[in-house]
Amino acid sequence: MNLLQKLRQFNPTIEKNELLSSKLYLEDREHGMVHSFMVLFWASLHSELTDRLIRSCLFHDYLRVTLKIEPHDKLLTNLSLDLEEITYFHSHPPSNYENHPLIIGDRIELLRYNDYEDWLKFECINTYINIDELKTFYQETDIEEIVKGKWNVIGRS
Repeated sequence: MNLLQKLRQFNPTIEKNELLSSKLYLEDREHGMVHSFMVLFWASLHSELTDRLIRSCLFHDYLRVTLKIEPHDKLLTNLSLDLEEITYFHSHPPSNYENHPLIIGDRIELLRYNDYEDWLKFECINTYINIDELKTFYQETDIEEIVKGKWNVIGRS
């Protein structure tokens, strides 16, 4: 069974072009492509990148965005993407995984939300970043513009 057939078990109307160029994934501001690349960026600061870690960072929320199904992390096991084990339960990681680069990257990246204090466990990321500096970074930076290559850096846009 190929990937498209597996995904049709959850969403019978999904088409190949939706899967490959998922507009939902590209445009979702909360858990889409921009979020995934930022998770990869933060994870790369705390660990050597492997192929599995890169795939895990890029696809950890893919089903959440494209098919809007839960538990999106557990259902990734159906896709045979050879992801890091933590990817399949990253939404509620056990404490022994809190220092995994995917979890660190995901939690740091989600600091951009105003309500992060309601659900974020700071112990997971406190030793890696200055939270006040990171909040300032997210308040003053349009991450989507950076990822899309439209951020003015040294006079270039």
